[in-house]
Amino acid sequence: MIDTHCHLYYEQFAEDLDEVLARARAGGVDRAITIAVDRKTGEQCLDLVNKFPGQVYCALGVHPSETPKVTEEELDWIEAAVGDPAVVAVGEIGLDIYRGETNIKEQEKLFERLLHLSACRSSCSDSP
Repeated sequence: MIDTHCHLYYEQFAEDLDEVLARARAGGVDRAITIAVDRKTGEQCLDLVNKFPGQVYCALGVHPSETPKVTEEELDWIEAAVGDPAVVAVGEIGLDIYRGETNIKEQEKLFERLLHLSACRSSCSDSP
């Protein structure tokens, strides 16, 4: 079984992540996809993939609430990193109006760009 959405880089897991993953495995969850919300957490996700190969994979993206803060450099990094075999998805991505976000047009642009990256992950000639 695969946990398809977790944030293993959260501080509460820092002390005992080995044990958390061992308990997950004992419960039948033998793989996990840790999800980034920005470049910083994406780098943390990739570190975890390297620390727990074959058990932890990652998704790289930008959560919609981070839209005002994302830079072109960060997006370029994500696009390049998505070519890594340990990156199995593009995420978090989407639209978020639940939190009172008012920048829906900017969110839509970012969502379209990351959605295109996801679709092109292995088939587009202009993808990394």
